[in-house]
Amino acid sequence: MVDFSEIVNKSNLYNFHTHTQYCDGRANIEEFVVESIRHGFVALGFTPHSPVLVESSCNMCVQDVNTYIDELTILKKKYNNQIT
Repeated sequence: MVDFSEIVNKSNLYNFHTHTQYCDGRANIEEFVVESIRHGFVALGFTPHSPVLVESSCNMCVQDVNTYIDELTILKKKYNNQIT
């Protein structure tokens, strides 16, 4: 489990609310990760709008959920947990 208090007390360079191309964000996950590392962020959280039963331009599509999770898993390994 993530200790948010520890992160907040360690640095002011964190973001727990990031939207990507999977919902209403403009950048892809890896772009956010790379820039966060480059700027010294200690934590980065992705928060897509969950799929809903009606068509919505700001919510993740149901068929993208597994791809989204797989991409996060791959990037976490690729960047060797450089940020939480």
